[in-house]
Amino acid sequence: MVQAEHLAYLESARDQLKDARRAFEDRSYASCAFFAAQSAENATSSLILALGATPSKKHRNSLVLAKLLASLSENQQEGVSGIVERMRRLEMHVTRARYPIRKGTQLLPPSKYYTEGMARRALDDAAAVLRLVEQALKVRLASAALRQLR
Repeated sequence: MVQAEHLAYLESARDQLKDARRAFEDRSYASCAFFAAQSAENATSSLILALGATPSKKHRNSLVLAKLLASLSENQQEGVSGIVERMRRLEMHVTRARYPIRKGTQLLPPSKYYTEGMARRALDDAAAVLRLVEQALKVRLASAALRQLR
């Protein structure tokens, strides 16, 4: 069950990254940031499930992964630390990209707040998170296979 569940999250992450890229190409930068954040959240949910834990219900998988760091091998810790760092930057976009944002005395819709640079950073972070999660899952699967051979 957990394997099927974590694979569904991973597939969702890949789909949302494609959506983020399309939004970026369409210059819809708030949508790009939102889909990028969702992609990273689903990718990390996949990893968290594969590690035997429960993903955050409050869009804060960075906190769950940070708590899991101590239980990981030294090799895994490095990759997961990079994921946590990027997630901390991405998680704000889950809400910020959907609701008006106060900038000084103005209340701006996300479409007027997000810039190309902000969207590019979110897109790059999400792509890195997905890549790092896929690498961590491969390492985890390889380790499990080796344990079964012994």
